[in-house]
Amino acid sequence: MKTLCFVLALMILSPAVFAWGSVLTVDTHKDITKDVIDNKLTNDITENEYPDIIRFKEKLKDGSGTESHVIPGDVDKWAPPPELWYTSTADDCALKKYQSCDFLAAYYDLGRELHLRQDIFVPAHEKVCYHSVDDMELLAHLSHHYSNTTTPKTFNLNFLYPDENGELYTMAFNFWLSDAEDDDNFDELPNDPVDEAQQDGPNAYNIMCTWGTYGMPPYYKDLMGTYVLLELLPGLNSGNDFYEEMSSGNLIITYEALQGAYTDTLSFLKARSEGLPPIIPDNTTDIVSVMPSLFGPNLATQISFSVMENRKKTVRMTIKASESAIKDKDTPQNVWDGSENATFDLDPCADADQLPFCSIINIDWDGSLNAGSLSDGQHTVTIQVEDANNQLSEIRSRSVRYDATKPTGTIKVDGI
Repeated sequence: MKTLCFVLALMILSPAVFAWGSVLTVDTHKDITKDVIDNKLTNDITENEYPDIIRFKEKLKDGSGTESHVIPGDVDKWAPPPELWYTSTADDCALKKYQSCDFLAAYYDLGRELHLRQDIFVPAHEKVCYHSVDDMELLAHLSHHYSNTTTPKTFNLNFLYPDENGELYTMAFNFWLSDAEDDDNFDELPNDPVDEAQQDGPNAYNIMCTWGTYGMPPYYKDLMGTYVLLELLPGLNSGNDFYEEMSSGNLIITYEALQGAYTDTLSFLKARSEGLPPIIPDNTTDIVSVMPSLFGPNLATQISFSVMENRKKTVRMTIKASESAIKDKDTPQNVWDGSENATFDLDPCADADQLPFCSIINIDWDGSLNAGSLSDGQHTVTIQVEDANNQLSEIRSRSVRYDATKPTGTIKVDGI
């Protein structure tokens, strides 16, 4: 009864209950994300391995609790591909925001990507079945637990067909059927491709969504206490179906769905963190420079740039001119060729809005190369860093002019 009152209250207060109950104070998405980052079931998200996930925990939680069906550069859809939040060609996708150093917005959008990934573990979403009120999502919030068991998504019940003379049938019901599996055209085929063209769901998000069977069809008990089915075939969808766990109190399938969302969220967060590249900022605040822009054997130049990294402090640096790695002026054994010996340890970054590691790097260069020698004239210096996960930063380049001829002077002394 309490559950029913809760469902009715949400129906009155809101026109729709979004996936995993992200409405009002009900937000299973944020709960799942929080549980993963807090290591509720595992111990994977540590400060040593994933400091960025911990640093931007609140943004990831808040983003996952936000409806995410409108993706930058894409149309509004009920079930859009989650990865578009990361890879969309629009300038405001998560990766572009990350590369432009807008880290708070980037991790918020990674949370939005999480939202859509977690949606998939709601069977109605998996079946691309539009639903406005979803009992399973509400139950997940009311009884938030995890289970790694595997329960069949069918159940058997004894029913009478309404047009039969007292004959009892044992019928197998699917908890969720897509519209293609629904028998809208009454031909009693359990998998009905004809119904693909007879989508009976509402025209939501500017596309015609499918609407299948969700749970068990309506029934009543006759005077003998026998269940009588109100649909001729499971999935006919002539009435409002409901989620069987609501009445049975056995929430194991709900817990299994939560477990699936938890496991996927964990692997996703780790993969995204490991796949994010180091950053060499190049904007009005952090300038990549080679100064002076004219130098030679007697006057070194300084290559200056910033590096930011989300996971590990050590990066490998590649700095080239004329296709050859440069040598450090004061420590010529330092060849910046991107090898294991060309490493630099970044400092911890105290600013909570920035990535966990950041440093300003200054390298004095007199024109020495690892192979060959620098010729007179204009050259392009390229800078790139690689992190512990072999992710590469964008290449930054600057022009510089080298004068290989050492200056000479003549002193004339006139005297008697």
